[in-house]
Amino acid sequence: AMEQFKFNDEQFRKSIERSMKILKRLQAEQKTDALRKRAEELVKQQDELSEDTKKSNPSDKNKQNELSKRQEKIQSELNKIEKELKDLEKIMEDIGQEEMPMDELKKAMDDLNPEETNKEMSDSKQNMQSGDNKKSSQNQKKASDNLKKFSQQMKKMKEGMQQQNAQDAIDKLEKYVSDMLELSKKQESVKNNTAKSDYNSTKIPQYAQEQAEMF
Repeated sequence: AMEQFKFNDEQFRKSIERSMKILKRLQAEQKTDALRKRAEELVKQQDELSEDTKKSNPSDKNKQNELSKRQEKIQSELNKIEKELKDLEKIMEDIGQEEMPMDELKKAMDDLNPEETNKEMSDSKQNMQSGDNKKSSQNQKKASDNLKKFSQQMKKMKEGMQQQNAQDAIDKLEKYVSDMLELSKKQESVKNNTAKSDYNSTKIPQYAQEQAEMF
């Protein structure tokens, strides 16, 4: 009975570990999708800013200041995305590099190229302040292209993770059904043995013990 208890305890511990890993994988998937959505929104904002910059009169200082502030806000959001991308990397490493698409994440980081994208945004503000709106708009377009590539890569990564998580859930359900069928067979066997036995049989306690050990 003690050995059975240890076995069940080990099974329970492994089941908890599997459940925790699945939750972490879902967390990684949700964070990936959230970063994709934020990058898509930044692409939209950066493209709109690029168009507005091209149309703006460089001598209109108030308008130039407004455009510059919009660029600063986008740049601030980029820095937040970069930080959260590192948080995502840590979550994925904790789950296990063999189970997570680390290569896909690295490609997303390369596509975002935070250093270059940040520089394009800073140059955009500088060129804006110098009155060179054409150049500023070009800087903004390059920054937007990097964000776009990053967003597309994160979408691809999220879809792969979603597929993997769905397969894991199916596997876990199949194992649960298999375990229930096995338990049902054992219960039926004990029930049949008990029914065939005389009430005074010495095996009755043994069958009762077998029944108890199933739970």
